[in-house]
Amino acid sequence: MRILRYLETPQYLRKALFPKHNSLRFVGMLPPLDAPHHLRKHEWAPFREGVTLKEKAPKSGGTLVDVGLTKNVSIGQMLDPGIRVTVAMGASRNLDADSQHQVVLSSKPREEAGMYWGYRVRYAPNISSVFNNCPYKGGYDYLIGTSEHGQVINSSELCLPTFR
Repeated sequence: MRILRYLETPQYLRKALFPKHNSLRFVGMLPPLDAPHHLRKHEWAPFREGVTLKEKAPKSGGTLVDVGLTKNVSIGQMLDPGIRVTVAMGASRNLDADSQHQVVLSSKPREEAGMYWGYRVRYAPNISSVFNNCPYKGGYDYLIGTSEHGQVINSSELCLPTFR
């Protein structure tokens, strides 16, 4: 689970969110996901993933958030350091200390903007709880199972349903 969560996390947040652990020893050998929410320093998007910092915003006293840009952004809420958050960046590329940004639900980019915004990893104690304890109303949109004896399916053969 730790490796899946690590890979889903944008690269600029990994050091802050994942302390050294034996299970992550060889994770650098895995290819990066390059998902839409894994933005680079020069890329702008309406939303960015960030991590809250210990330092407070100088003018507003709110929380500073590292969103992987050249400057940290300020949010109005007072949050503990080390929390992963999704920040609404807006259309303006203004990163001045005066500009306030807003923390939003991590589902907002997907639900309101139709953007792919990563995946969630959850622990299931057994195979039946994967299906019986689904956290989504109406169950999962699509299920894919694998085994060492499974058959190969080409991606062109898959037909994904539309987002609900």
